[in-house]
Amino acid sequence: MLEEFDPGTNAPPMHPRCRSTISAVIEGGARTARVKGKNIRVPADMTYGDYKKVYVDKTLTLKD
Repeated sequence: MLEEFDPGTNAPPMHPRCRSTISAVIEGGARTARVKGKNIRVPADMTYGDYKKVYVDKTLTLKD
């Protein structure tokens, strides 16, 4: 919520030439990741290790 926005605490510091970004959080939803130049949706609770195994190493598949 905008009234809770506090640069340096719960938001990027916003200093000159800052390249930080802010993204929305969708409760219980999915996240977006880029794989080989394409955006894909990944489960919000997926760890980076699992993401790497599924999309990069292809040693694991998502359970439906």
